[in-house]
Amino acid sequence: MINLKANLTKYHIPISNQPLKKCAQTIGILMVLSMLLGICMMVLTTITCDLLLIGILIADLRIFFLNVLPLFCLMALVYCLTNTVWISFMITGVISFIVAEVNRFKMVFRDDPLIFEDVLLMSEAKEMAENYILYLDAVSICVVICILIGTFFCYFNIKPKIKHGFARFGGALCAVAILVTSCNSFYFNNKDLYNSLWHPLFGSEYKAGNQAMSRGVIYSFIESIPDAFVSPPEGYNAEEAESILSKYQDMNIPKRKKVHMISIMLEAYNDFSKFEGVEFTNDPYANYHALEADAYRGNLYTDIFAASTIYTERQYLTGYSDMHFSQKDTPSYIWYFKSQGYSVDAMHPCFGWFYNRKNMNKYFGFDSFDYHENKYEAIPDDMLKTPRYHDYISDYDFFDYIIEGFENAVANDEKYFNFSVTYQNHGPYPTEDKADMEYLMRKDDYTAEEYNMINNYFDGIYKTDIALQKLRDYIDNQKEPIVLTLFGDHNPRLGGENEVYKMLGINLNLDTTDGGENYYETRYVFYANDAAKRALRRDFKGEGNTISPMFLMNEYFDYVGLKGSAYMNYLSDVKKKHCVINPVYVEVDGQYVLKRELEDKETLRRQKCVEYYVKNSGVDEVTE
Repeated sequence: MINLKANLTKYHIPISNQPLKKCAQTIGILMVLSMLLGICMMVLTTITCDLLLIGILIADLRIFFLNVLPLFCLMALVYCLTNTVWISFMITGVISFIVAEVNRFKMVFRDDPLIFEDVLLMSEAKEMAENYILYLDAVSICVVICILIGTFFCYFNIKPKIKHGFARFGGALCAVAILVTSCNSFYFNNKDLYNSLWHPLFGSEYKAGNQAMSRGVIYSFIESIPDAFVSPPEGYNAEEAESILSKYQDMNIPKRKKVHMISIMLEAYNDFSKFEGVEFTNDPYANYHALEADAYRGNLYTDIFAASTIYTERQYLTGYSDMHFSQKDTPSYIWYFKSQGYSVDAMHPCFGWFYNRKNMNKYFGFDSFDYHENKYEAIPDDMLKTPRYHDYISDYDFFDYIIEGFENAVANDEKYFNFSVTYQNHGPYPTEDKADMEYLMRKDDYTAEEYNMINNYFDGIYKTDIALQKLRDYIDNQKEPIVLTLFGDHNPRLGGENEVYKMLGINLNLDTTDGGENYYETRYVFYANDAAKRALRRDFKGEGNTISPMFLMNEYFDYVGLKGSAYMNYLSDVKKKHCVINPVYVEVDGQYVLKRELEDKETLRRQKCVEYYVKNSGVDEVTE
């Protein structure tokens, strides 16, 4: 008979109760340490360290478990690799603290939670962080101290060792298996669980930041991982999408209606004069209002607030609602204009790496992209007409380079399409008085810091206003037909808790339709010189539709009576059904309906499927 005990002993496989007790003891220690770290992360989850909200997170065993489990698995894995408790605690503590602290940083300065997709753009985050003051408050410092104390305590007092390599290898496999299984069961494929964990005391459930806080930073971060990767929309069928799109054709722009198009997305630009109670002693919008009065204009119901500029930008350039793109040539309106014989340029005075524009603009079809590193950084200060804004050229100087691009296209006998993104007036806005003059009328209940913040914002708006007048004067004096498109990417961030909006009495409550409009809306303008008006046979006057950025190109083509690409023509029909498709609200028959309460979602479903089909269909060879 085989001596089983002797063989197990020969291969050093533990069979006595002592190793099992030591394993159980170690697991218990790691669980306790993970829970302590989990509590620290709950404290960091709430930006203002609200004890009531922290209590809610800890008291809900589901939330607590979902935030602690990944910490335990990571700590157990590191322990199995190092066989040292203090190292496993320290590494897990440092990684979790970085996640929580970066989340706090984004929430304070961008009103936007940390998501996994941000990890894919870490170089951008590092560079962008240099424009802000590191957010490390007393609560953060206390958590750091707790992690250090825990590390030293473990180093001197907790030293269980598992001698058998087989047991540690098995433990590492178990930790990985638990993490993978839980991701598939709890984190990645369980939206019902995620939605059930909302608590109303965290504020409006329609704000991404509030949603993340109410679930805990670790859970929310892991739950965001699948969103970083492109997958077909629910109910996607390629044949169905192809059938829908086949009813539309790519249409050419008639030669007589080919006008030069200059499109400028203005950073954090909105017209605050529309809000009741906002009065000016010096109007920072004087030239803009004059321009708007002589233009076709309307409200742009964006998807974003105070951050994520790229959403508005790429929705305009592509007509897509989903902002996940592969690193390859992607069908866009830029490729369409190229097919119509246009010279297509992009410009941005800030870094080209930001939002990966220097690569993605190429994939969208732009012939060239001028940005800080490859052009504007090298411009000597004595060649600039106005001071730089945060080390980047101002709108007044930047617009000259747009003009230069137009003149180069005309010299080459080409029609010109330019898309430019400004940087001037990018936040944060100082709480000290930095403005050249007072724009906003002071009121008794305005605090000095909040007044300075909004007045500094208006100072940037005023400088852009002067630049807009210069650009308008140039366009008006051209014999070539030019249409100027202007729009704001999002509202500005004015205080960590939107204090300035509260000071001004502006409702940002997303539970109300008025709050949704105030939170998301900016303005758009289509301005044409006389030559363009004659070519297009439109007077470019009046108020247009309130639209999502994905319909902005459609609004122009529809107004001037043109047909574009097949996908654009399809979107024009979608726009007739829902001219606003926002993460929170959808327009239906002139009314805003909460997206989750929309009864007929078939149009939205089909649009998502057609968009996915077009986005992944590739770019045909572009010929004039």
